[in-house]
Amino acid sequence: MFFFIFSLFFFIMKFFRFIFILLSFEFFVLGLFYYFSFNFSSFYFFYFLLFSVVSSVLGISLMIYFIKSYGKEKVYF
Repeated sequence: MFFFIFSLFFFIMKFFRFIFILLSFEFFVLGLFYYFSFNFSSFYFFYFLLFSVVSSVLGISLMIYFIKSYGKEKVYF
């Protein structure tokens, strides 16, 4: 429960930088991982880890693309 609240607070307070958005999503995934690790078997555990790693790699590659293209990582919604 702590990770959900922390990730939501982190997302609300620091939403203008892309790296902070990625960190808040990673804390959210970590909270989901703790919540679901007791309910699912080890087979689903590896799928969950696989998708969390893939999403973090895609997020970091997007951040690198933003920095190379625009010169900064600020997000304008």
